[in-house]
Amino acid sequence: MGNEAIKVFLVENNKEDAEYIYELLDNSNKIKYDLTIAKSLKECEAKLGKKDFDIILLNLELPDSKGYNTFLKVNEQINSTPVIILTGQNNELIGKKVIKNGGQDYILKNDADTKLLEHSINSAIERFSTHKKLEEMSEKVEKLNNFKQSLIDILNHDLKNPAGSIFNLTKLLLNKKPDEEKYSLIHEGSKTILEIIENTRIINEIYFGQELHKEKLNLFDIINAILKEYQTILISKHIKVTSQITGNVYIYANPIIKQIFRNFISYAIKFGDKGKITIRSIIENNNIIIKIIDFGNAIPEEKYKEIFNYEFTSKTRKNRQGLGLFTSKKIAEALNINIWIEPNKPKGNKLCIKLQLAK
Repeated sequence: MGNEAIKVFLVENNKEDAEYIYELLDNSNKIKYDLTIAKSLKECEAKLGKKDFDIILLNLELPDSKGYNTFLKVNEQINSTPVIILTGQNNELIGKKVIKNGGQDYILKNDADTKLLEHSINSAIERFSTHKKLEEMSEKVEKLNNFKQSLIDILNHDLKNPAGSIFNLTKLLLNKKPDEEKYSLIHEGSKTILEIIENTRIINEIYFGQELHKEKLNLFDIINAILKEYQTILISKHIKVTSQITGNVYIYANPIIKQIFRNFISYAIKFGDKGKITIRSIIENNNIIIKIIDFGNAIPEEKYKEIFNYEFTSKTRKNRQGLGLFTSKKIAEALNINIWIEPNKPKGNKLCIKLQLAK
């Protein structure tokens, strides 16, 4: 509060006690206090309506109000001022009750001295200020979560419906002309959009700690479908993909696992080199390790721990790439699976994922 005087509101009907508190505050060498006194609850309520205070020192036993109810009535009127209870009675039950319901401290008048009162006032103001800031932050987080949820709702309704219409329409057209490539591309593209919308919903559930179910999935179908999504860009970049995944490999995971593979393959396409990407598999007991291998500039090994962070930017890459890999990490954590990166010597990177084989 700088060098400004702390505005203290003392609610005390006992004249001697009020003078004693005044003397304690006046004896402080470190802090200046601006003291206002009220002798009853009625006078207290009137003055609270006219002036702002930094701290309230409240005696619970007043001519027109007694005990814990005094605190409740004062506390109802204020929302931005901390309260310290001053009492002549050693009643720990009331003290704990007051602190539990918003009071900052509970001091026996007979124990009070300048140092104790000074410390109690400063601590109460700091705690109350911190609590208010946390409340404000909590409100902002809640608003952001509500906004995020509204975006999820837009995806699930306003975008899902037209994408679904395109998917169904192209399905009908393909039934009539199954060899029409443009219908097939639009159909697969709309299918991918619908999957991404569904994945967005699931990712939202992940952030709120919901458990994801697992099922038996064909790994070959997953990889093949994603490569089909990127067929156009693979052709335009003259990239050849070689995969060791065969049609009889099944994994046990949630369908959102496709998003990790989609992100990994997208990453390899963006930053690969030499016109090729390799997908390798290694069987280890009841697990399979899949490695998406590019031949571009290698990410420095000291950056491996950062690559799945939201703000990751490698010195060898000018574009920010944190979001896709960050999302992949969150999905992996929700599914309790491991993903990591390895060097592809002499040049390139291996994005790796370890999955449970399905029986």
